Parts: sequence; structure tokens; C-alpha cells
Amino acid sequence: MAQAVHRSLTTDDIESANKTNFDRRKFPSRRKTKTSPLFIGKHRGRRTQERRNGEHINSYVDRYEPHFLFMIISIAIFSCFDALFTLQLLQQGKAVEANPVMLHFIEMGIYPFIIAKMVLTSSCLLFLVAHKNFQIKTISVSKVIYAFFIAYALLIIYELVLLFIL
Repeated sequence: MAQAVHRSLTTDDIESANKTNFDRRKFPSRRKTKTSPLFIGKHRGRRTQERRNGEHINSYVDRYEPHFLFMIISIAIFSCFDALFTLQLLQQGKAVEANPVMLHFIEMGIYPFIIAKMVLTSSCLLFLVAHKNFQIKTISVSKVIYAFFIAYALLIIYELVLLFIL
């Protein structure tokens, strides 16, 4: 009957084992490269939808569909036009600011109004896009984004009618 010899591994044993083993990975480690601050468009994130069936509710994704990019950029542009049209309508006396928060910024001046409008709109848009797969009771946040797009488009049309027709 043979007896097993028990001895502790030395650093020489570990170094010789490391020299004989080789790296079996096909691709280099992605952790060795730094993430570029301008990663937009490089499609590094892989998750565009849920991993398993039924996970699409209340889940985050890494990449978004192109139509969401269109919607978000359009809403941001609509917000810029809304700010400019609102200022013109107020100057012409054809309208009054109905939003008490924005009325406060208008009273502070043109630049605080425009800055507040852009900051508030863009921060809300970022929050909505990040949570696009979430639901509030039975309403999905992606449908809220569509509703904002339609509402802003109708608001711009209304302001154009006030500016140029009435």
C-alpha cells in the first residue's frame, strides 16, 4: 500500500506550473483596454433586449433602438423651438407662460429660462430613456416617450399657428 506524501507548494512549483500552462482564451481580455470617453457608436454594449423571456419589463439595456434616438433628439429639438417660440409669443403679447416653474425662470431673464428649459428637458429625457423598459402600473415608459414626442409636436404646431396666423 503506497502512502501519499503531503507537502506544501513552494513558489518554485507555482512558477514552473505557470510556465507550462498557456492561455487558452481565443480573444484578448477586454479589461486590458481602456474605455474611450467617446464610446457612442462603437456598439460595445451588447444587450438590446432582455436575456430571457419575460425579463423585458423593468430591465435595463446597453443599446437602444435607432427610433428611440430619433425620438429623443426630436424632443430635445422641439424643446429648443418651444423655448424660442415661447419667448417670441410673450414678447408679442400673444401668450402667457402657464408653467409656474418656467414662469419663475422667465422672470429671472432670458438666459436662465433657456438654460433651465434645456437642463430640465434633457435630464428628464435621460431618465426616461434609461428606464424605457420599465412600467408604471400598466403604462410602459416607452409609451410615455411616444406621448411626449406627440405632445411636443402638437405644441410646436400650436405655437407656429399663434406666431404666423393669428
